[in-house]
Amino acid sequence: MPTLRSLLLLALALCTWADTTTGQVPGETPQLRLTDGLDNTEPPGAGPWNNSHSFEAPAGLVFQAQLNYLATVPPNDAVPWGLFVSLQQTNLPTGQFPPPLFTQPPFLFVGPYPPLLDVAGAGSHTFVIPPGLYDGTLYVQAVVLDGSAGPGASLKLSNGLRVDVVPPPFHVSFGFAREVPALTESTFIEGVGSRDFDGDTLNTFRPFGNVDPPASDVDAGSGLPALMEFLPIAPNQPDAPSSALGRPVTKVSVAVGPTPNEIFVQDTSHFPSEGTLLIGFNQKVPWANKTGGGKTPAAEVAYYRGKTTTSFKNVSRKRVGSAGSSTYQHLVGEFVVGDYSLTTTPAALSRGRVSLDARNQKLPHIVLPDTDSGEQLDLYRYRDTDSLMEGFAVYDRVNLSWRVLPDTQLDASSGDTAWDGMLTISPDGLWFLAIQRVNTGGFFPFDADKLWAIRLDGQTWPASGKASWELPFETDPDPDPVMNDTTFARSRRISAPSIAIAGSGPHDWVAYVGLSNKWEQSATGSGSEVLNGVRVGIEAAYVRDSLLVRDYIEVPIITPGSGHALWVGPRPRISDDFPDVGAGDPLQHFDPLPLVTPDHSRIVLAGGFTEDDEDLYVLRSISIDDTTGEPLRTLQNLTGHGASSAAAAGRTRIREFELGGAGLGPKAAFSPSGDWIAYVVKDKSASSDFRDWLQIARTNGSSFATTAPLWANDEDDFRYGGPLEKDRQINSVYWLDEDRVVFVMGVGYYGDPFGMLVASHAPACDVFLYNRLTDELVNLTNTGGGLTDFDTLGTIVPAGSFRSADGRYVFYLRDGEISQGTTVMPPGTQVMNILAVDAVTEFAFDVSGDELGALSPLRNIDIPETDAFTPVEAVAALSMIEGAGIQGGTYWFTALEANSAADADELFFFDGGAPFLGLQLTEFSPLGSRISSVVPDPFATRAAFAQTADSDPAGNTQHPFVVDYTSFLTKRDLVPTMVVDGEPIGRVMDGSFHFIPPGNGVTDALVFSMGDTSDPLTGLARNTLPVYLSLANLTEVLLEPIPLLIALIDNDDIGSNYRFYILSAGPSAAP
Repeated sequence: MPTLRSLLLLALALCTWADTTTGQVPGETPQLRLTDGLDNTEPPGAGPWNNSHSFEAPAGLVFQAQLNYLATVPPNDAVPWGLFVSLQQTNLPTGQFPPPLFTQPPFLFVGPYPPLLDVAGAGSHTFVIPPGLYDGTLYVQAVVLDGSAGPGASLKLSNGLRVDVVPPPFHVSFGFAREVPALTESTFIEGVGSRDFDGDTLNTFRPFGNVDPPASDVDAGSGLPALMEFLPIAPNQPDAPSSALGRPVTKVSVAVGPTPNEIFVQDTSHFPSEGTLLIGFNQKVPWANKTGGGKTPAAEVAYYRGKTTTSFKNVSRKRVGSAGSSTYQHLVGEFVVGDYSLTTTPAALSRGRVSLDARNQKLPHIVLPDTDSGEQLDLYRYRDTDSLMEGFAVYDRVNLSWRVLPDTQLDASSGDTAWDGMLTISPDGLWFLAIQRVNTGGFFPFDADKLWAIRLDGQTWPASGKASWELPFETDPDPDPVMNDTTFARSRRISAPSIAIAGSGPHDWVAYVGLSNKWEQSATGSGSEVLNGVRVGIEAAYVRDSLLVRDYIEVPIITPGSGHALWVGPRPRISDDFPDVGAGDPLQHFDPLPLVTPDHSRIVLAGGFTEDDEDLYVLRSISIDDTTGEPLRTLQNLTGHGASSAAAAGRTRIREFELGGAGLGPKAAFSPSGDWIAYVVKDKSASSDFRDWLQIARTNGSSFATTAPLWANDEDDFRYGGPLEKDRQINSVYWLDEDRVVFVMGVGYYGDPFGMLVASHAPACDVFLYNRLTDELVNLTNTGGGLTDFDTLGTIVPAGSFRSADGRYVFYLRDGEISQGTTVMPPGTQVMNILAVDAVTEFAFDVSGDELGALSPLRNIDIPETDAFTPVEAVAALSMIEGAGIQGGTYWFTALEANSAADADELFFFDGGAPFLGLQLTEFSPLGSRISSVVPDPFATRAAFAQTADSDPAGNTQHPFVVDYTSFLTKRDLVPTMVVDGEPIGRVMDGSFHFIPPGNGVTDALVFSMGDTSDPLTGLARNTLPVYLSLANLTEVLLEPIPLLIALIDNDDIGSNYRFYILSAGPSAAP
């Protein structure tokens, strides 16, 4: 007698849908075949078409019944058909042909809708075997009703098949890190490990079997410390629209006296877990305009180690470079600025370029582009918790293995030295440059930093015979007496963002390393950069300090197998090699950020005598001499400002390149060929008249002394007049081709960017296009609704920009109040929309919203007000990430629906190669809910994400979800039973989603780490375990099977309050 389990299996298996296939069956007997669409098909080939075949159907997966039959008299699509499904078979012979009745009544009759064959005589029906139900048997046989076959011959049976429901061949491998339990933010990684479960093992774990997974033993052979923490790390390569080069900003939330070592602020999101802070005094901002004598704005320099969501811990106060106060007290609302942003950059999942993955604050790592050998390497910086030894290690996501980089272990126990977290990755991804910070001089650290080249590929440097190679450079003695001897007040502290690598590669790379000004004048510091007429600089990096870098050194990188001779001695400063600025003055400083062509063949630096007397310099034709090991290159002054009246008469300040780091987009850009450069300059004709100009120069030097501000009339005024005559700003500069440049321009204030101090200072901009051949300037957006392109200010507040992979489209993040051109939004509605410019049509259009009149795939969007304090945070709030695999070229992000009372995150995406294609993937999210950890599936048309049930982004109401945009946007909660009193509970471990590709008889799956609560100090999940979830039919509207999670680790042996981080996951090595 059929059991309840068997009947349930039968009933659920018939909750199916149908589609059609094509085919042609010879003869009169219908032919039935069962297949999983992968590597399991019965009967194989040409039969035989009797009742002797068996088909294995793994639980949790799908299989398809395919029937072929030709009607005696066409048409075929007039032939009804269906399937008998029973739990028993008849006693009739199974090897007989034509086949007799195979299914034993009682049986169910199922079929597609409509129940007809297609014109080719083919039909299909899909069965679903629910997860967790197996060890059963079904019997299937098809029947057709062919009315054209004549009386008595119209009902025809196909061959029948026995269906054995078996455990699924699930398999997985994954790497993890395990964290010791603690109830504070000071928790440490206790070890790393990996697991590989093949198809005969994983399906025995509960709930599919009755076996518990193995314990969470860590890998003692990884080479990593037994107890450690992963430290902040970031590449100095820019990315867009979010970049580590952007400096995070927050505000003091509790007044600070001169001694406390914990500073409470509004939010520490995007700040590294340790680093330098600039804390303002007297409601000043560290990027404000300088005061008389070149003094920097008032700020205290501090160093912190550790943070919570709202405070910086273990703060070392009054560091060198502090200026502007003798009391060191900070009021509520004072600005706090960090070194760099620990924010995930867009390519972290697509791995097409150097990127930063900081989705989990405990596991920040640099993502290295995939290698030809198939490796997928992530670069980490770690610290031994016991010995305080620091080092670097790489994790191979494919082999689930760690490799500690030899000769990078640094004893940081004394506090006198440490690795800097910002690294420069080589263009070929085989090595990187790291800075060893040296600080043995107490309050006045006079010791020079050290520069190291470290290999990632396991090879050794010819110069050192090791994987690491110290690159010595020229330094001067300490000044004596301190701060009064100006002769030797030269730079020797490396500026991490000011490093670039160029050459003809792979054996002709040369590093250009910027050295920042070193010494301050007194313990409290006046902030003056001029001492007895000589520029000596400050210790701390002033946010907008174009005088930060004093010198450059030039370091040929002698690679294994290059054949180059080894150079000898410390590398010299090359500042004296640079020609004078156009006005004839000597070069005394460089702007902080170099600009490198995409092919790494050229570097452009901005430098000058004073801030208002600057030129562009190019280093090109870079190679290494075989016999000396010395660099060969061409060095030119590109612009010659001041060499003629047409070239700004020596009063040209080149705006810092920025390169997109501050959420604005680049202020300089190369044309696609690298033959042209567009850059932004500022001229100052009066104290109230600050104006940006766009200028263009050839990178071969032929524009020397001929570059001039575009659109200037004979009186050096903006030739179009109107409100753009004064306080004009330009940013987000891109070339569409060799002749056309697109950029954002409008009114703004450098001393108060984005109106953080005075609301009326908020930028008011539009997107413009300039054609150098026709000398025409066109307003592409005209959001101000002016009669001309220039008579009214726009309403765009720039918040970031980026371009599509194919270069056709440039995208702009448009903050601010929407204009009233064509929008249906109420006047003054705040939006964070995405605009695009098409290089082919020169047409600006909406990717989201309805401002410009084009049909947009996405509605008007915005971001939470609490996430929009600075442009860095505004960009990061979108959590924009690029898709990979079959979803490569797509952009995924979270945002609110503009002007919605729900104030809830929704998930969106659009195709970067065809931005008129996009979707809102979620709708009607819970009031105030927040979405994070978005991961597009590289193998299917869906994505995983975490979403809270309320407005607390770090709260204990977060569940994992999957949404499929080709299945009616079906959104599934993966842990629907984790509720208390009807409310969701739990927390997803940040950054733990990993998709497993289909293959070896199983569909794709998802691995992630789930906890039952969250840490109120850090927002991280607690009590987490890695789990495996088959995605078979999970988002099918008609099926919606209950998600069954398989725990991958048994932590009963160590306690349930451990955290598990998932580093990577994939198929089993032996599925």
